Amino acid sequence: MKLAIKQYLSSLKESKELDAILPDLLLAMGITTTSKPQSGNRQYGVDIEATGVDPADKKRKVFLFVLKQGNLGRKD
Repeated sequence: MKLAIKQYLSSLKESKELDAILPDLLLAMGITTTSKPQSGNRQYGVDIEATGVDPADKKRKVFLFVLKQGNLGRKD
């Protein structure tokens, strides 16, 4: 099941597909989005800002998501 979801998510385009579904997925995981992707507004490289409890260490954190098609590295 994870493989099917991973393949589906990787097939989505950045604009109007992935950015539309990701806030709902985060909410289902218990992470609340504080800002959503918008066209035309300056977002300083961050498309989605969210807050929630990190399952790894059970601490409340701020999550910053950048939505780009393909692999994104530090040099990008």
